[in-house]
Amino acid sequence: MAKFITASAEGAVRQGELLSDVLEIVPTPDFITGESQELISIQHEYLVVLSQDCDLDWDYRSRLQVAGDSTASAPKQMASILLCKVDAASEVRARSAVNSTTWGRIRIN
Repeated sequence: MAKFITASAEGAVRQGELLSDVLEIVPTPDFITGESQELISIQHEYLVVLSQDCDLDWDYRSRLQVAGDSTASAPKQMASILLCKVDAASEVRARSAVNSTTWGRIRIN
């Protein structure tokens, strides 16, 4: 069975944490070459964190410089976090390719 963790306002982001209403900002190819200032924004209803807990914790401690933590000064900041889109169960079930057998397998995962 899949395990998702409810997001917390305090502490590091955790592996398996389910995030909602995330806005992703993506540069256009012209932005990267300097020919444009255009960015694309993509709203994600749900995302699950796939990055490793240990890396996420190192990043959190490094960014906050946790008082009294001798490991906080180590250069362990992450450039990005690996996320994966998650669809609502109702959306998945409504797909024509998802029959009752397939849905049964999806539900138990």
